[in-house]
Amino acid sequence: MGRRSGKPNEDPKWSDPYIESRYGIDLKYGTESIGSFGRLSGGEMETDVIPYSLNDYGGSTTIYIPGTYGYTPLIFTRGVSANMDWWNWWSDITDHKRVTRDLTVYAYGYQQADGTYQQAQWNLSDAWPSKITGLNFNLGSGNVYVASVTLIVEGVTRIT
Repeated sequence: MGRRSGKPNEDPKWSDPYIESRYGIDLKYGTESIGSFGRLSGGEMETDVIPYSLNDYGGSTTIYIPGTYGYTPLIFTRGVSANMDWWNWWSDITDHKRVTRDLTVYAYGYQQADGTYQQAQWNLSDAWPSKITGLNFNLGSGNVYVASVTLIVEGVTRIT
């Protein structure tokens, strides 16, 4: 179970951390699943810091205000299957079509006592693939053939 936080007489708040090794990652476009992934990396969110000098009564004070913000690319890694959605989307981009999609990332974890699974959800707005890797074969390895897709996103919203 989780750790309790707060004062003893208050209602407990559960603060279990998500355990990454127990998660699966699903990416959906509307209600259609684009794929399940074993790894998602990147996705840093950063706001530029702008120093602003105030000159009050002969003195000088610097305050900091938020500037522009952005997101680093998201890199989804998975085993390759016969599904052609990623390749077709990439082909549209290389044909100079601006084809963005609003996507949803679901991360599922432990099964809870009520039979449901822990879930975290993020909405990605105006996403498009900038890179696909995977034309590297090792026929003698016996491993799953793995590829990755790098997505550029213009917005990330945490839902749950």
